[in-house]
Amino acid sequence: MINQPLVSVIVPVYNSAPYLSQCLDCLSKQTYQHLEIILIDDGSSDESLSILQRECKRYQPLFKLYTQENKGTGATRNRGIGLAGGKYLMFVDNDDRMEPDYVRKMVYLIEKHQADMVVGGCRRVNEEGQVLFEHVLGSDAWSKFRTVAPWSRIMRRDFIVENQIEFGDFQVGEDSYFSVTAYNLSKKTVTTGYIGYEWVDHQTSVSNTVQKQGVSNALPMLRSDEKEPAVPSYLTGLL
Repeated sequence: MINQPLVSVIVPVYNSAPYLSQCLDCLSKQTYQHLEIILIDDGSSDESLSILQRECKRYQPLFKLYTQENKGTGATRNRGIGLAGGKYLMFVDNDDRMEPDYVRKMVYLIEKHQADMVVGGCRRVNEEGQVLFEHVLGSDAWSKFRTVAPWSRIMRRDFIVENQIEFGDFQVGEDSYFSVTAYNLSKKTVTTGYIGYEWVDHQTSVSNTVQKQGVSNALPMLRSDEKEPAVPSYLTGLL
């Protein structure tokens, strides 16, 4: 591409010190050049923030670091949307990996199809890189509903902002709420068989050990007609 559109990659970070450097290394090696990597430390209590500070100095101005008191993954992603300046948005989990041409190929696809969103599959791997299984999407209308994780996709930022789509204030299912809402509002969502995202199975990661007793759940919201507040948190002060 001669005129590369800016892509904002949002990475919420929380207590991921053992895996964080590998994720950041994958981001720094992307073949697509016009990137801003928005790193938001969500009140980590381990060495994550120190790692972020070190890597941001190393990869300025590619990496942009923000900090906050712990608010949860959904609120952190919402903040990232508000901070993003790119034409396109992507999300990455702080303990996952990507192929070097992941962003480049996803940008090519969304530009080619002029879509609101392009959704790809993922490869589930263990810490040693052994493939446990692959989640490959087809081209049928229902294929996009086979994955509701916010990663492994690229979205137009104006589509997200203009439709006021945000992650719900839940500790379970906030990503499902975001994705299903986006699917319902999108006039054109394209699925691809391309896989460039590796969802890493870390047995001790926060995502595998989250306490689920007494936490809020998005499922009742998805089953009801109840609506979220009219103005998403990331638009507060911008409208």
